[in-house]
Amino acid sequence: DWKNWSGNPLNDPQWEAAIVDRMQRTVLRDRNHPSVVIWSLGNEAGFGCNHAKMKAAANALDPTRPIHYEGDYCMEVADMYSRMYPAPEECEQICKAAGDHTMQWGGHVLLQERYAHKPFILCEYAHAMGNGPGSLKEYWEIIHREPRFAGAFVWEWIDHGIRAVRGTDGLAKVVGGRCQVSDTFFAYGGDFGDQPNDSNFVIDGLIDPDRRPSPAMVELKQVLSPVLTEMVEVAKGRVRITNRHMFAGLDHLSAHWKLLADGEVVQNGVLSLPALAPCHDTVITVPFELPRDDSREFMLEVSYSLKADTAWAAQGHEVAFAQFPVRAAQLVVTGSAVIDQRRQPQVIETRGTITITSPDYTLVFCKATGVLQNWTVNGQLLLVRGPVPNFWRAPTDNDGGCRGVGVQKEWREHGLHALQHHLESVALDVTKNGTPRVVVKTRVAGPVVKVGIACEQVYTVEPDGSLALSFRGAPWGEWKTIWPRIGLQLRLPAALAHVLWYGRGPGESYVDSRDGQRFGQWRAPVDELFTDYIFPQENGNHTETRRVTLADAKGAGVQVTAAQPFDFSAHWYDTVDLEKANHAYDLVKREFVTLNLDYVQTGLGSNSCGPRALPPYELKPQAFDFSLRLKPVR
Repeated sequence: DWKNWSGNPLNDPQWEAAIVDRMQRTVLRDRNHPSVVIWSLGNEAGFGCNHAKMKAAANALDPTRPIHYEGDYCMEVADMYSRMYPAPEECEQICKAAGDHTMQWGGHVLLQERYAHKPFILCEYAHAMGNGPGSLKEYWEIIHREPRFAGAFVWEWIDHGIRAVRGTDGLAKVVGGRCQVSDTFFAYGGDFGDQPNDSNFVIDGLIDPDRRPSPAMVELKQVLSPVLTEMVEVAKGRVRITNRHMFAGLDHLSAHWKLLADGEVVQNGVLSLPALAPCHDTVITVPFELPRDDSREFMLEVSYSLKADTAWAAQGHEVAFAQFPVRAAQLVVTGSAVIDQRRQPQVIETRGTITITSPDYTLVFCKATGVLQNWTVNGQLLLVRGPVPNFWRAPTDNDGGCRGVGVQKEWREHGLHALQHHLESVALDVTKNGTPRVVVKTRVAGPVVKVGIACEQVYTVEPDGSLALSFRGAPWGEWKTIWPRIGLQLRLPAALAHVLWYGRGPGESYVDSRDGQRFGQWRAPVDELFTDYIFPQENGNHTETRRVTLADAKGAGVQVTAAQPFDFSAHWYDTVDLEKANHAYDLVKREFVTLNLDYVQTGLGSNSCGPRALPPYELKPQAFDFSLRLKPVR
């Protein structure tokens, strides 16, 4: 055999012939798999003359398949230009390569003449670690637009956690035989006492170790959907349909449309799809009739599903959908309500509290902190604590996670992880019509830093006990980082664990990962709003919410609306619980519901290995004005 060949394998033609012969005898089955379309020379292994020899051997065996190697930065042997984790902006520059410009990469000067005529792929472009990745859409818009951009591969398919139980010594023990899954967890580096280790860096897939899809799969499905629908003319219901299939028409799909009013279906029907060749488009008309009702928001939804069972999915499986705003709800401005003198609220101010009470409601503000510490309406407690200004989130893996790197390192250097609230003033006044107002001013900053945020909360107590809340603020000092979020955090009684909302759902969404979630009316218990990432982190956010209600089993609770769409999340855990936990077993259910109401939150990005959130999705320090209304509901 050639294992003990005495000659120099890099220069001996007989040795090369032996390799080719061995490949022909042992790799024939792989060559005959039609799904193998590219030979790869390896991964992250530098570059040398051995790669040229490998290409020669592969071509001798099978000249029909192109050669890939990302480490060939000077394009000496690869048949395609391959990269890992460039930002979309750089992908655009690569696709438009022309002239004698050069590119610096990997310590090499890459001449455009070497790569400008070759296909361009991203062998890795989105790191599916924990919550994320974000901005999948931005990459695929370029891929669909640029002929040379052949595609991109998510890293990676599956998390590599090992199902285990905790031993008496606190270390993980691999599960053997039968066990109760509820008693197990997925272990990663260090859980077995192994040193050195990569911690949770192997937990980076689109699906869990038990094959449960992550929220990222929903986003990826929408981004890769084979039918693109775009609005052409809203008033006439004209939409453009593009068939993104490379070899098939649309005759295997059925199409349906819905007209939604505040998320509820008011009209629907079947769409007749025209014969449409691969990679072609056409314009069709959706026959809806827009009602004259101005009080509700109207949206058009078009969806596509399989007409018959296939080898990979059953009849009726949805392969694509799209939603378009048709008409926004008209904002109705009403004057200040007149208070019934018999129910005129009493204002009682002591050294420590401000109490506003009537036969229907009671509110108590703490003068030492400025926090609303009690809100009771018709005998029901609606609030345990809050609203409190909130600018922090439990770092995601893409924020730097448990490794303390990435953007969260900047956040911590600016004290965002340890914000302290310094009360400047609490002022009470009563408007001309007898409406009480409480104005709370605070300065929010971390310890031993020279930056902070000046905040003002203005509570206006309405006759029915509702709270109109204006939350305003502005940064001070020299900020050199983005912010995680701008919002308010409340603690609600544990009984208010039933959530109903109108906005994107049913799953979590973030500003750079939301297209897979659709607008509608959704309902779920607080338990189901928690995304159980193997490494606990920020999760369960819902973007572009119009209203959200948290209620008890009888439907009594509090509804939140805002002057503009907002984000919300609701959990049994506080932010600090998520931040300190390494596994789900570290989380202990609180006796209250943590409700986050966000004006805006920064994007997810892919910075566990790739780019940070793109500039449009970064929350830069800024002045803000967030107006909310918290209304008791029965």
